[in-house]
Amino acid sequence: MIAQYDANPGNQALCLTLSNRNNVFPGSPTCGPNGEQQTYTLPTGTYDPAVGCLSGCVFGTRDKLGPNFSQNNSFTANIANSNYNAGEITLEHKASDITLLAAYTYAKGIDNSSGFGQWVNFSNFRLSRSLAAFDVTHNFVVSYIWEIPFARMLSRAPKRLTQGWTLNGITRFAGGLPVALRESDDQSLTGSANTDVPDLIGRVVTLNPRKANPNCPSADQKGCFFLGNAFATSALGQFGNSSRQFFHGPGLSNTDFGLSKRTIITESMGFEIRAEFFNIFNHVQFTNPNGNVNSSQFGQVTSARDPRIGQLSAKFFW
Repeated sequence: MIAQYDANPGNQALCLTLSNRNNVFPGSPTCGPNGEQQTYTLPTGTYDPAVGCLSGCVFGTRDKLGPNFSQNNSFTANIANSNYNAGEITLEHKASDITLLAAYTYAKGIDNSSGFGQWVNFSNFRLSRSLAAFDVTHNFVVSYIWEIPFARMLSRAPKRLTQGWTLNGITRFAGGLPVALRESDDQSLTGSANTDVPDLIGRVVTLNPRKANPNCPSADQKGCFFLGNAFATSALGQFGNSSRQFFHGPGLSNTDFGLSKRTIITESMGFEIRAEFFNIFNHVQFTNPNGNVNSSQFGQVTSARDPRIGQLSAKFFW
């Protein structure tokens, strides 16, 4: 598949060399994170604090396209691959006044780029191989439509009041999407922020964000989906050893519900009134936690999907 990778990364070995004070002119800048565009002065060069390097200069560590190009330059090529496997079970039932459709999917998706904007590691494309961004292990969805038989139960009532009632809904129980991990401090010394990940140093234990945990750094000790002590910033000049996404975030438990009444006035004229509720039980649907190891909110859930939403509508047809 088509994907992007950094066309002008910083040279890690060169930056590590220039990070040593003995390898640069005394008093001149040394190399470190986010120093790919900095100009460095060699010990044999000439340096003026007011002007900078005058001779013996190294114009940044980006040695592919040079210092005039930054990290936003990429090559586009057919270098990515994706693998998806799934088992599906579907159950359908139809009766005179009810239709039921239930479907369960057990699946796994693996790739090294889940979309054109997700860059792969320029040094080794396989380092970006992980769970796909859209991977959902378990997905169960049931939909139902019931034409409520008021006309049969209340046979003596006016037909226009008892006919045309329909109840419908969709209920979904699903696992969460993978948590995207990243590191924004440029410990790799490449300036390739699109692919830097932290080191995995322990077992990831997921938590219930609703419950307080003494190790959660938030003010009320709530909101943590996982604890950050399972990760650490990568070693200077190295890529982190963690996969970019290898465990899932909070799952879904959602029900949308609708009730409608269709009334026929004449053979070619009538109207319909609908009441619809999305997330009718107002169940909190957490979004994925912060995956940036350098953030103070690393591992914490900071937002949720929409709460209960209700709407009424009317339609006249002829």
